[in-house]
Amino acid sequence: MSVFAPYSRLTSMVRREGGFSLVEVLAAIAIFGLVLNLAAQTMLWHERTAVREYQQLETQQALRVAAMLLEREVRLAKAVAIDTSGVLTVTTPNNKQVKYYVADKDYNGIKDLYAETNGIPSPVASYIDTAQFIALRQNVWQINLKATDGEVSDAWKLIVQTRVDP
Repeated sequence: MSVFAPYSRLTSMVRREGGFSLVEVLAAIAIFGLVLNLAAQTMLWHERTAVREYQQLETQQALRVAAMLLEREVRLAKAVAIDTSGVLTVTTPNNKQVKYYVADKDYNGIKDLYAETNGIPSPVASYIDTAQFIALRQNVWQINLKATDGEVSDAWKLIVQTRVDP
């Protein structure tokens, strides 16, 4: 009997069980890692796209709300004035004065459009970076709005005529 007889019997038993070699296991792990990496990259891309779309929706909604409100207020105003700091003051039909301006009064780092009545500010729309009010001619106003959320920015321009009572 040979010294290697027990070893040859052991190797023949292992080969008969049909297991995987080290190279096959390493190749399978590498392929699984590549597939997992690809899936993770795809998920991250979808998440970034979803965040950008949400930010775009937020800026457009903020602009829509601000534009609708300002258009209605200017159109129905008894009087409209712009001071040197760019604050729009609207005198309503019931003689209330409402001031519109952009500020970060809640100190969260996001500028908002505010409507201030009797010295009490109320946020109207968030993410509004700038609101520019320009008198084009008597009773005709141009309102430029810009909103930014993260990397997404959008702008609107309105031209509004104040209602003239006969």
